[in-house]
Amino acid sequence: MNFSYASHWDKWIRITGNPSNHPRIIQIILGYNWNIVRSLQTGNVSLTLADEIKKYKTDALIEFLQREEDLELDDLKVIREEKVNGRDFLKLTEEKLERHKMKLGPASRLADFIKECKEKEALIFLV
Repeated sequence: MNFSYASHWDKWIRITGNPSNHPRIIQIILGYNWNIVRSLQTGNVSLTLADEIKKYKTDALIEFLQREEDLELDDLKVIREEKVNGRDFLKLTEEKLERHKMKLGPASRLADFIKECKEKEALIFLV
């Protein structure tokens, strides 16, 4: 089955207008943060979590990673010191993180998370 969330979202917007005008919309975003929900409400649809992360500056990225991956500030010190933004983050590998002195555990978790971000789609359910 080939199902496109984007085409269904676009069709719904054409029929009903701006989704933020409809309070009965329920968005379920597979553990993603509220910024993505706001993007969907304004019609600025991101198809993957990676599309949303690309927009983050360093500070926003660090805040997001602390919430989503339960990482400590010292785990993310490399991200801040190297001024990694969202686009840079999505290109990181476990090896690159370790080369910049990130501990094995956080480096491994972040590398897995980066891979997942590129694959996950934002799901939208309308009622």
